[in-house]
Amino acid sequence: MKIKTIVSMALIFILIFSLTSPASASASGNEAYDQDEIALNEEEQASINELESQGVDTDLVTKVLEVSHYIEYKADQETLQVNLNDEELMNEYGFSESQVDNFDEVLAGTYQTSDDQNIDESPASLDTNSQQVTTSSSGTRAGYLSYQQLTAGTFAVLGSAASVGPAALQAAWVSVSSALGGPLGTVAGISTAVLGTMFFADLALKITGAIQQRSGVAFYLDWGIPPVSTAIE
Repeated sequence: MKIKTIVSMALIFILIFSLTSPASASASGNEAYDQDEIALNEEEQASINELESQGVDTDLVTKVLEVSHYIEYKADQETLQVNLNDEELMNEYGFSESQVDNFDEVLAGTYQTSDDQNIDESPASLDTNSQQVTTSSSGTRAGYLSYQQLTAGTFAVLGSAASVGPAALQAAWVSVSSALGGPLGTVAGISTAVLGTMFFADLALKITGAIQQRSGVAFYLDWGIPPVSTAIE
């Protein structure tokens, strides 16, 4: 178990280093990606449309995914930046001025919709059919995203972003935060600054691994740093 943990931590550090190194920054900088590489498929677009009824700005989420290859961590390793200026966002990717402002908040981790203000963070807010709070050796299980949700369901956007990397996943997480309260309850109310880079690096690995295994990802509350751990189940 100890060796498995060390290997897992090593993979996370390698992933973070590769995404923040000068070579990586150059690759995700001003070089244009092929349109096919950033275009959304039908399942991804359908999952985004499902989010609309939950207070999510689906047009903004679509645009965030389309520029996800340009998103990276700042030097503080907490907040994000995009290697595109406002003019490029508006002229090349169709952002409106208000969406540029909202995108800035997504990158800073402060973006909220009106629905975010009403998220019930108590355990009772969980879906009692499949999201019951339980306790195990991994901690208190506070939520679960199924294989279906991560591939063709509501949160396929997280699956798509995870395949790009932790920075893209963090941006997608923030942009759909108003919908996360249902399946993830208390976890959805924890700020990205508290969760930290390590959490999203680990989550990106767990989500991509879960999809390959046709499994889901469980979320556990604990007293560590970050205060949430995940497991493929």
